[in-house]
Amino acid sequence: MTTAAPAAPPRRFTVDQYHRMIKLGVLTEGDGVELIEGQIVHKGGWRDGGPVFYRFTPDQCLKMSSSGIVSADEAFTLAEEGAIPDMPRSPAHDSAIDRLDDAVRPLVPPGWRLRIQSAIRLPGGEPEPDVAVVMGPAGRYDSHHPRPDEIAVVIEVADSTIQYDRTLKLRGYAQAQIPVYWIVNLDERRLEVYSAPLTGATPGYATTAGYGPNDQVPLVVAGSQVGTVAVVDVLP
Repeated sequence: MTTAAPAAPPRRFTVDQYHRMIKLGVLTEGDGVELIEGQIVHKGGWRDGGPVFYRFTPDQCLKMSSSGIVSADEAFTLAEEGAIPDMPRSPAHDSAIDRLDDAVRPLVPPGWRLRIQSAIRLPGGEPEPDVAVVMGPAGRYDSHHPRPDEIAVVIEVADSTIQYDRTLKLRGYAQAQIPVYWIVNLDERRLEVYSAPLTGATPGYATTAGYGPNDQVPLVVAGSQVGTVAVVDVLP
């Protein structure tokens, strides 16, 4: 069966525009969105072969136009697109995040810390990975989100969102040169590890590896293996 190509989003946004939308109240935490490669998408949303792009209501577009975030013509185009409902999270998804917290946190070396579903700052957006290993201490991020040079590992938990995590998110993480990217693939009950990022026109990772329920996955932070995680321990 042929999968239809994802529809093109109406426009791309800068990180500054995204922050202004949040400050203005156009976007809220309850919207469940993040900025990936300039595109505002529902977290983990994947439908009909492509990511689920956030669609603005007319009231939101009016606010953005009146504040100068977008022009009146752009606001009209965005309003015509209508709204798409948020994507629900499964219990298994949230359980896997809790399991990752239990399995990874004890292995994080001094000077580093674990963050759960918190924003990171990339050149092309502000995604919120399910888990991230970043430089410490906590106060380091009082005034900014972790930048690529402060991030060792990002982890996403995927079920119906696997294509989204393998494409749009993977490209964004690789382009930002995040050293290690894990995907906990719930549907296939495996853990995928991507390392050695490649930038350029077709960003990706030079090294990929898959681990099954009976395997141990090396956790690498700043180029050094700091322990292993049993795949079975992070699968609900």
